[in-house]
Amino acid sequence: MSLKDMSSKDWEMLYGNWQKSGLSQRKFCESQGIEYKAFAYRREKASLAKRRADCAPPKESSASTPLPRFIPIEVSPVKPVKKSPLFSWIEIQLPHGICLRIPTHEVA
Repeated sequence: MSLKDMSSKDWEMLYGNWQKSGLSQRKFCESQGIEYKAFAYRREKASLAKRRADCAPPKESSASTPLPRFIPIEVSPVKPVKKSPLFSWIEIQLPHGICLRIPTHEVA
């Protein structure tokens, strides 16, 4: 059976066997008679799908309150430092440590 025809349950078992083996991906593939490039591709594809699922907004149910489409933000004034121009920014902290800083193009 090729890796692309493998069910997700079989893939998870194979992936778990690789993790338990302590071998590099290449050595594990050689020992199992699997093409290394196919294994690495399938591993990256599964990783991307997991990251997308982790970042997906929760599904709305008919019994719950619908999620807002826009979230209000509050802009706090910044005190300028003497003799140094300070530009204003809007900073948005997102999950997973992502921080967006957007300049307002105005001198504070």
